[in-house]
Amino acid sequence: MMKKTLSLKQVKELMAENNGNLNLAYSGITRLPDNLTVGGSLDLENTPITKLPDNLTVGGDLNLQGTAITELPDNLMVGNCILPMRESRVHQRNFNRDITFLTGIFMQMGF
Repeated sequence: MMKKTLSLKQVKELMAENNGNLNLAYSGITRLPDNLTVGGSLDLENTPITKLPDNLTVGGDLNLQGTAITELPDNLMVGNCILPMRESRVHQRNFNRDITFLTGIFMQMGF
């Protein structure tokens, strides 16, 4: 079973092994490091995580299905989409904030 927290170094190693994606679905992860940039998609489906890290940037999809996350950070940046919240407890009003969706910028940055 995966550790409940990961360091930035451990996260980068996992992404290097998975073409820039970070798949933590169905793991016991409870916390991610601040200032995390995921070049591809971040999958947190059915994890016990309750809060996203500060300054999180995701180049692809952000999957929060089945999580206990109740709000999104103001500085969250997502390049593609945040996957449906039907199974999660994130309130719809939290998605009405100004979340920056990055398009094309990750390609320019080499992601």
